Amino acid sequence: ILCYFTQPLILYQNGIAKRRNRTINEQSKSITEDCNLSSFLKPEEVATKNYLINRSPTKANRRVIAKEKYSSIKPYISHLKTFDYIAYMYISKE
Repeated sequence: ILCYFTQPLILYQNGIAKRRNRTINEQSKSITEDCNLSSFLKPEEVATKNYLINRSPTKANRRVIAKEKYSSIKPYISHLKTFDYIAYMYISKE
C-alpha cells in the first residue's frame, strides 16, 4: 500500500478518491432502483458496496485482491449472501 501526501484543499489531487466515491454512490443507487429498497437503507447499501469493492480483484493489481497482495492470505468471503431475495410468509387462517 502506497501513501501519497497531497496539499489540503487542492481538488485535482483528490481525483481517485472522488471517482471512487462517485462509483460507489452510482452502484448503490442502482441497487436501490433494482431492488425497490427504501431510502433509509442507503447507508447500509454504501457500506455493503464498499465492502465488496475492497474484496474484489482489480486490473491494477493484476486481478488479485488488495488484501491478498500485501498479506498473501485470501480473504474469507463465504459469509457473503445475495442482497435481494424474494421472501414469502405464510399466515395461518386462525
